[in-house]
Amino acid sequence: MSDVQIWNRDCVQGMADFLPDNSVDCCITSIPFAALFSYSHKTEDIGNCQDSDNLMACQFSVHIRYAFEQLFRVLKPGSIFCCHVQQLLTYKVQHGFMGMRDFRGAVITMAQNHGFFPHGEVAIVKNPRNIAKRNNLHSLMFVTGARDARSLSPAMNDYVLFFRKPAGDADPAGRVHGIIETQKEIMLVEPSPIINYIDHGNIKRVKKDYQIIPYRIVSFDERLGATVTRTVTGGEGINPDGWFTKEDWIKWAHGCWTDILEIDTLDGYKCARENDEEKHVCPLQLEVIRRCIKLYTNPGNTVLDPFMGIGSVAYVAVEQGRNAIGFELKESYHRMALSNIEKAQNGTGQQIPLFSETI
Repeated sequence: MSDVQIWNRDCVQGMADFLPDNSVDCCITSIPFAALFSYSHKTEDIGNCQDSDNLMACQFSVHIRYAFEQLFRVLKPGSIFCCHVQQLLTYKVQHGFMGMRDFRGAVITMAQNHGFFPHGEVAIVKNPRNIAKRNNLHSLMFVTGARDARSLSPAMNDYVLFFRKPAGDADPAGRVHGIIETQKEIMLVEPSPIINYIDHGNIKRVKKDYQIIPYRIVSFDERLGATVTRTVTGGEGINPDGWFTKEDWIKWAHGCWTDILEIDTLDGYKCARENDEEKHVCPLQLEVIRRCIKLYTNPGNTVLDPFMGIGSVAYVAVEQGRNAIGFELKESYHRMALSNIEKAQNGTGQQIPLFSETI
């Protein structure tokens, strides 16, 4: 059963008030893209910060550091922080030239400055035709090349940046156990800070609902310091809906995810927009969130989204049998998040203990 706690308040103050040290297993979020979008008139809204060509010296870098400090505090040692970002365009009227600002690189530096280690990244390919149409970007239009091909530039990808909180000698976050299945065998992968090993078992998958026959696994027992053999029956310890498969990892291990559909988002986000809100991008794609959750958490772990929006991360967390914590400053988004989490509850058949507080 998933436990969900969401607050309608500023995430920095909320994490400081409600979340103990080393209490969260994973953070998955799409941070504000500096001053690119404004969502409200609230002073706590990072989208209202003053813009600057130098991302490391602008108001955004000052504001986001407080969020990173709290994230580093509440995450368990060894845990992963998955941060969705996009590169920022420059405009001739505003910046003096048409081009790009390296928001991705700035966020990596900011996270490192607050103790996180860069762990990896994936690029999410975007459709250049959609981007050109949505943003009226002449740099993506073929006719621009007829005038001056030097004005053409490729579509910019989205990125998910993976950061890790140092684990030290111990790893309170525990191991993340990935069930990897094929039609011939299931392997239990248990990454360890001391030794990496793979348990092999002889198994047949007899039904699509993953009911399995008894099988033997051989594993290394760190407590005993020896290899042990045991028999597992009836799917003991197996949760295929919460793990990832060998075929999944073969695909996800590529540094560029080309199969993410831009429309794979929660419905209704436009209804949560208000008249005083500027145009902004749609919520993070559900499959991106799903992959991060399956890769870096166990069922029953707690996933945090400090910039919750309409609750996409919490929705997928419930779907995958994880607990969810979220903070959202905008009241209409918070209401939509409540509705979306109820949909996740109906989809899983769970009765979810849902705590929500509105400021």
